Formats: sequence, structure tokens, C-alpha cells
Amino acid sequence: VGPIDDVETLHAAADILLATSRAEGGMPPLAVAEALSRGTPVVATEIPGHTYAAEATPACRLVPHDPAAIAKAAVQTLDRSAQSARADAGHGHEWIRQERSMSAWVERLLGFYEEALERRGHPGDAPASRASA
Repeated sequence: VGPIDDVETLHAAADILLATSRAEGGMPPLAVAEALSRGTPVVATEIPGHTYAAEATPACRLVPHDPAAIAKAAVQTLDRSAQSARADAGHGHEWIRQERSMSAWVERLLGFYEEALERRGHPGDAPASRASA
């Protein structure tokens, strides 16, 4: 599809994302993270970033890079019950919120700094509480 300015509209209209790349950057790749954050189920081929997402949430199904396997998984994903689809969508959304949100990123960054200060022998310089961050 190429670069798109209005990703929100596409995600709102999508029933599924087929991530069939042979290589991607990011853990998970941005397109997969965007879809999961909006509750769109993902069928993805076996590459590291996709595997990372599929191991974390049932909203991302991992398949071999084979057209028949991709098609079968897509049909199975679309044929799920509404209750199952909502549960998976909620799980995918929550996982992305915890994994990729700004607050999650800040929390991890503070942790890195706290560890570095402790290794240098300055544990008292670490923030007393992350709640104020």
C-alpha cells in the first residue's frame, strides 16, 4: 500500500491485518503494533518481530510464509465468534498499551537509569519513586 497519512481510517475499516513480510524492523513492527493497539487481529508470517507479538498475545497469529497457510489463518481468524474476537482484541490492545505506550517506555528508561546508578555505587541518586514520573 505504501505510505498513508490517515492510518486511523484504514484501521477503523479493517477486519484483519495480514503482515506477510519476510523481514521487518521493530519489536513488534509498527504496522502490527498499530493494528493490535486498535483491536485489529493480525495474521503474521514467521519473522522475529511478528513472533515476538504472537508469543505475547492471541490477537496475533503466526503462520509460515506460505500463501495457503496465510489464507487459512485469515479465514479462521475472521470466522471466530464475536466473543472470542473481542477477548483477543482486548488482550492485544492491553499488551501494546503495556509494551509500547509512552508511560511504559518511560518506566523502562527510568529502570535503566536506576540500574546504571546502582552499578556505579550511587543508589541514593536513583529516583525514590517512579510514581512521580
